[in-house]
Amino acid sequence: MAGGRKFSKAFKRQVVEEFLTGERTQAQLARRYGITDNLIFQCRRSTGKCPGGC
Repeated sequence: MAGGRKFSKAFKRQVVEEFLTGERTQAQLARRYGITDNLIFQCRRSTGKCPGGC
């Protein structure tokens, strides 16, 4: 069974910060970085930056 890709904390933080600026939607960021929009949600949860809670 193959393992998933690993992303650094810095990458996750960058994506979350970019999302929180409001300039791009979660789906737009997912396409830009070649990741799933669910991964962005998980990154938001892991960094504790979920507006209104996760």
